[in-house]
Amino acid sequence: MNLRLVWILPVFLGACATTSNMTLPATPADVMISPRYDQTQISKVAILPMLARRPVETDLSIMNGAQPVPTPQDHIFVDQIGQTLPSGVQKTMPGWKVIPPDESMSLINTHNLAMGYKNLMADFNTIPGPQNVLAVISPDSQAFLKEFQRISGADAVLVGYYCFSAIVQARTFEIVNIQGVNFWLSLYNPTVGQVWWKSSVSRYGAGEHDLDEIIQSLTSAIGKGRITQL
Repeated sequence: MNLRLVWILPVFLGACATTSNMTLPATPADVMISPRYDQTQISKVAILPMLARRPVETDLSIMNGAQPVPTPQDHIFVDQIGQTLPSGVQKTMPGWKVIPPDESMSLINTHNLAMGYKNLMADFNTIPGPQNVLAVISPDSQAFLKEFQRISGADAVLVGYYCFSAIVQARTFEIVNIQGVNFWLSLYNPTVGQVWWKSSVSRYGAGEHDLDEIIQSLTSAIGKGRITQL
């Protein structure tokens, strides 16, 4: 059955939209790399726990009135993505030593960096505008990441983040509100305060999520991508 994307006023959606049980394929990963990226400077990376990103006003989900309604299963899926990231990174970059999120969190707590981590979480929840949040984080968050880099001994930090979203599609006699989740993964160099590499992928649908597909999309092109200023 053919679907087409349509713009619907929020008041109309409130009366007629339903949640779809269909699943759409994950979008191909959008991968970007900074001209400053230097792989010879990286032998050890630390992965932070997944951070929540609020939807921004330019998101299609807000512009067309479709509101994300994440389920407990959606939150479990996000947790699984965070737990599986280290194996995906290690598969792509076997020469790197990878510090997993739980070990990173232990280092943060042991070295009294919890407040800095909370500041970073607040940035991701409140900064409007560009999806490349790490490029505009607060000085406090920059200082936290630099100190975390020092105590972890990592050359760079992998920051994964996500936001729940929704799109509206029209079928015969029905407006369908399809729930989704967007993921980003950024390689950040705290020493110079720059994002060196970033990938993103979106998944829509209420069916089974393909964990391996998302992990592969996020991690398989580390060190590659469209050259752009990040």
